[in-house]
Amino acid sequence: MISQKALLYENSFPIKGGSFENAGRTSSRIKTLLEDMKLPREAIKRVAIITYEAEINICSYAKRGKIVLRVTP
Repeated sequence: MISQKALLYENSFPIKGGSFENAGRTSSRIKTLLEDMKLPREAIKRVAIITYEAEINICSYAKRGKIVLRVTP
């Protein structure tokens, strides 16, 4: 369980399944947020890849989904 004091940022991003029109939009948005937070480049790169893969899976196999981003120290 994460204490609220340790949480730097949290947000959820809804993903529409069955449509590839917006695939990649959330991963780009998250990448920008993490860059603005000045996180290490390697961590940002890994998160962007993981997030993009998750978006593609939602678009391919689900009606809808969401990606939750939690940044902790």
